[in-house]
Amino acid sequence: MKNIKLLSTIILVYYTITGNNVFGKKNNEKTTKKSSTTTSAPITDSFKMNTTIAYSMFEDIISIYDKNIDYAIELIQSETCLNFIKINHATSTDVIYFRFGYGCFSSIILDKNNIYFQIDINQDCSSIDKIRKLVYWVLEMKYEMDKCFQNNMHDYKQGPLKGNNITEVLKNYKCDIRHLSDESYFLDPEFIGYRSYKVLKTNGIEPKNMEQINYSSEFSFLDLKALNNKMCKDYCKNESPKYCSNNGLRQPKNCAKCLCPSFYTGKQCQYLEQPKNPKDCGSQSITAYSKGKTKTLDFNNECYYNIKPMSAKKKVLLKFTPLSSVYWDCDRYKIIEIKYLSDKSKDGVIPCGDLRNFTVKGDKGTKVFMYTSKIHLEFKLKMEYKEVVN
Repeated sequence: MKNIKLLSTIILVYYTITGNNVFGKKNNEKTTKKSSTTTSAPITDSFKMNTTIAYSMFEDIISIYDKNIDYAIELIQSETCLNFIKINHATSTDVIYFRFGYGCFSSIILDKNNIYFQIDINQDCSSIDKIRKLVYWVLEMKYEMDKCFQNNMHDYKQGPLKGNNITEVLKNYKCDIRHLSDESYFLDPEFIGYRSYKVLKTNGIEPKNMEQINYSSEFSFLDLKALNNKMCKDYCKNESPKYCSNNGLRQPKNCAKCLCPSFYTGKQCQYLEQPKNPKDCGSQSITAYSKGKTKTLDFNNECYYNIKPMSAKKKVLLKFTPLSSVYWDCDRYKIIEIKYLSDKSKDGVIPCGDLRNFTVKGDKGTKVFMYTSKIHLEFKLKMEYKEVVN
């Protein structure tokens, strides 16, 4: 990270909570790289973050990135209590900057007596969900840093912070932002923050090394839930938490509506998603028995399925066999997703690359949800389904 030379860039930088600029000195002194440890961040603290956030972009940002950034931010704004304001380029710690760079990461930098929250982006992370993930990381870091400085206000005065670089500042003020994702956290004397590292889903999956998407680079429903639990905790707090079904959560700007995990829909997340052309998908509800049955998936239409075991004491086992060969780029939209855990607010397994034989086993007594997309390729996948004891 030390030698990163950014070509042109995206930086998102935020309104500070107190309205005070945070200043610090910088020199060329290096700090030793430290290993990170995961710590749990409380979500029931009394700290309140300013929900008005400004962002800006460098002039040479590619137009397609500009549009995707705006749309990604609009989505986050519609699903949280946050209000974003786009302004012209300005050098200020009160603004979040987007910047084009060699890498894709969200970071905190101490530079020219100022602390900056920034997002570096390129073609590898220019999709809507990848941008939303980068925004999520920088928002979480912003929240933790602002809370940390407020809690240490007896030590804080307008002027230089205690530390020659960002790692020293965090240490001296006891600011810890490592709880977001231990796998994605990085530490460097001049940069500190998050970038995505690929971690496979392996429980209930065979083969264990099956190629899958990079889940840590995609914005998830759990990320949305984390943002609202922290930054919007005072919204809808007097409303019944049981209003939204199936792990949904109330929409902060309209408490009568619910934000639903994928596969669920309806005002209260009470319904399962339905295919646009049900006749092309066959039965949506499937029961798995001890004797296996097969179904051919042809990917001619978007389809949703829920597969339940006959016995509540058994598990659904799905075996997939490609009937033709296909390579599906892991950075494209998902071709298939299987939610096999009991907690349906978590993402399912999403295979990609060279699709080959694989199996997925659900939790005991749990329905398995499956989504297949419409693709413009001749590709069929045979699925064998049955219930098993273990």
